Amino acid sequence: MVHYPNTYHIVYLYIKQNFYFLEQIWHVIIQIIKADIYKSTIMKSIVKELNDCFGSVISSINEKEEFVLYKELNLLGNYCVEHFDEQKSKEIIGKINALYEQKDLFICNAIENEFLIVLVRKFQLSQLTEQLKALPESLWAIYIKVLLETLKNDKQ
Repeated sequence: MVHYPNTYHIVYLYIKQNFYFLEQIWHVIIQIIKADIYKSTIMKSIVKELNDCFGSVISSINEKEEFVLYKELNLLGNYCVEHFDEQKSKEIIGKINALYEQKDLFICNAIENEFLIVLVRKFQLSQLTEQLKALPESLWAIYIKVLLETLKNDKQ
């Protein structure tokens, strides 16, 4: 019987490489699962926090609904537009600012896409100075960014 050591070596290397590849895939899957759990946990805590603070404004949303954080941010944005000069709106904006300052990418995107965009779309550009006065300075740059993106998208 003829032995081919090179063939065995090639099979060994093939198995070793595929094992390494599968190990890398496994690590990526674990990271995705951890990120999803983190996102879910953060989302639930923020939903609870918003409900505790502003339950009367967002009481119509069931916490078990999909995308509940997005819906609540949208409702809070609409409330702020309709009651812009009221104290409750200032409290909502303050809470949104505090959440944004946590610098969590998921939360920041949700705030931009569901809260700030509502303000941008409901107010006219001529009211920009008034809008900025009502917002904390730390939100000015992001508010203007959302405004510019909206204007750009509306022109296309």
